[in-house]
Amino acid sequence: MPIVLADCTVLGGSGHPVAAGESVTVRFGEDTVELEHPHRGVTDKIHYAEILECAIGGPGTVTTGGGFIGGGFGVAGALEGIAISSVLNLLTTRTRVLTMIHFSTHRGEVFIHYGGLEPGALRIALSAVFTRLRHFNPSWIEERVRRLEALQAQELLSAEHTERLIKELTSPDSSGSSLLAAAPPVAPSEWIKCPHCGQLIRSGPQDVKCYLCGRGLTGRAEVS
Repeated sequence: MPIVLADCTVLGGSGHPVAAGESVTVRFGEDTVELEHPHRGVTDKIHYAEILECAIGGPGTVTTGGGFIGGGFGVAGALEGIAISSVLNLLTTRTRVLTMIHFSTHRGEVFIHYGGLEPGALRIALSAVFTRLRHFNPSWIEERVRRLEALQAQELLSAEHTERLIKELTSPDSSGSSLLAAAPPVAPSEWIKCPHCGQLIRSGPQDVKCYLCGRGLTGRAEVS
């Protein structure tokens, strides 16, 4: 099945029919990545063979706002100020995920923001895609074959072992398509939305509090 990243935002680029600020859906298939424009009804298909580089980066989870420390005169005033500041911090603190995807192609470049997963988690989710991309790079395959042959020449690999590894490396079945077909959803079940602050957090079954707002996760909603 394809891997789909919904609600992405184009940050910029050139050579492709995209505009900064436009909302797109990024769909990774067997041999192409598609940039679907829901509002314009247009899809830009980029074959893996024309992708020079696919990079994932960004700061990940970023929290802004808050900063109220409380105050007032006397003990009662201080307690009142601290209580008010806690409420103000909760109301004004905003947390979002900033993950950037960069495609460099024969035609140009595309820079995209995706807020569903942090960079590390997204890179893991797209492991099969990166495996597939490597097998569209003839120089990478040739380099690996030369390395195996050099190891055989140094008697670190047997001829039989070298032949088997080269066959696995150059076989169409090793291109990652089967891995892509069995790829897990991009949003793992441990990524949930806090029912109080509404932010996306990574939490296991044993966690009972949101580490962003500090409130309980009872009635939490799983990310679909």
